[in-house]
Amino acid sequence: MKQSNKLDGKVGSYVFLAAIAVAVLAGLMPGFDQQVWVGSTLAILGLIVGLLNITRAESVEFLVACIALLTVSGALVVLPWVGSMLDAIMRHLVSVVAPATLIVGIKLLYELARD
Repeated sequence: MKQSNKLDGKVGSYVFLAAIAVAVLAGLMPGFDQQVWVGSTLAILGLIVGLLNITRAESVEFLVACIALLTVSGALVVLPWVGSMLDAIMRHLVSVVAPATLIVGIKLLYELARD
């Protein structure tokens, strides 16, 4: 039984790393972010991250970090030379974080209502 828990933690970590890699690559490659499957894949990976990676103890910190990320995501476009690239990366990161935030928020509300 312990092996399954270790495997779940590693799968969640790998999914998170894959989501970050896809988000960064999609932001760096012009035109790549126009592909429909990129946003869908990132959203699905975000749902998996929310389900597998974030524990009850990490929920509040995760939600605060997500709020900060979502708040600054559009502000980087004003930076000269790299602003548009950083904005594209942030938009893709938001595609991962928003579904994960939804899942973690629902899990946290359920836990609070159950107590």
